[in-house]
Amino acid sequence: MDSNREFDYHKHNSVYISDYIKFADTKAGIALGFNIALIGVFAKTLKSSWVITALKLSDLLLMVALLLLIVSLYYILYRVLWPRYVKNTQLYHSWGGIGSFSNINDYYSHLIQQPEGQFLKDMAAQNYSLAHVCIKKYRNFERAMIFLTSGAISGVAGWLLM
Repeated sequence: MDSNREFDYHKHNSVYISDYIKFADTKAGIALGFNIALIGVFAKTLKSSWVITALKLSDLLLMVALLLLIVSLYYILYRVLWPRYVKNTQLYHSWGGIGSFSNINDYYSHLIQQPEGQFLKDMAAQNYSLAHVCIKKYRNFERAMIFLTSGAISGVAGWLLM
C-alpha cells in the first residue's frame, strides 16, 4: 500500500472510530436520562406504598428495580461516560498525547521529526488505542442496558402489582 493510501485509510478509521465513541456517549446520555426518571418514579411509588411491618411483593420488586437501576447508573456514568484517554507523548495524534507535551514547541518538534513511515505507524497505533476505548464503552453500555432493562421490567411489574 502506498503512503497516501495508507494515510487516507488511517484518517478514515480515526474518524470512523471516533464517531462510534461519540455515538456510544450519546446513547449512554439518553439511557442516563431514562434511568434517572425511572429511579424517581419507582422511588416515589415505593415511598408512598411501603409499610415497614408488611413487605409486599410489589415493594420487593420496586426495591430490586431500584438496585438494578443504580447498578446501571454506575455502568453508564463510570464505565461509559467517564473520560478515557492516554496521556502519552507516543500517541501524539490524540488530544491526550498532544496535551502530554510540556509545550507547543516540544510537540511541534516531535511531530516534524517523524519520518513518514513512523508517522503512519503512529496513526495506526492511535487508531488501535481508540478502538480499545470504543470496545470498552460498548461492552459497558451493553451491561448498563441489561441492568436498565431488568430494572425497568422489575419496576413496572412492581408498579402494576400495587
